[in-house]
Amino acid sequence: MRSIFIRQSCNSNRMRNSLLALICVTLLAMLSVGCGSSGGKKKVTLDTPSGSPEVVIQSARIEPILAAAREFFAGRGYAEMPSRHAYELVFDRRIEDSRKPQALRVRIRGAQVSPTSWRLAGMSMKVDGWGGDLASESLVPHGFPQVQEFLEAIKLQVELNR
Repeated sequence: MRSIFIRQSCNSNRMRNSLLALICVTLLAMLSVGCGSSGGKKKVTLDTPSGSPEVVIQSARIEPILAAAREFFAGRGYAEMPSRHAYELVFDRRIEDSRKPQALRVRIRGAQVSPTSWRLAGMSMKVDGWGGDLASESLVPHGFPQVQEFLEAIKLQVELNR
């Protein structure tokens, strides 16, 4: 009877040690690779001088560029919102499937590079509490590639209208 108890105890210890070893190996693997849901998200950089969404558009005036941007975003269901800067446009589109009032926001700002060209830079954002007094913006870097595509389309439209 005593030998059966010792055998079961040994088997139990082996199993516990195997389980402990498996847990240690798993933890080491997670630490070395990193966890996809952790805050260590990859930074989105684009092949632009700043690494953020931007294009340079050949135009002596900013007005045709801003008009093309307004037309582009209006055609995609975005509403133009007030801006505090003369050469900045803000476009919002409500997130319909959200229980909370949220929106996607794209900010576009123009800066004159030379007498005949303008740099148009954009940012993608999420707006929590959209439409309320306490609305807050947060940057959405994984939206940068899409904003870059938007800016490229606006640039093409301006160039075609010249």
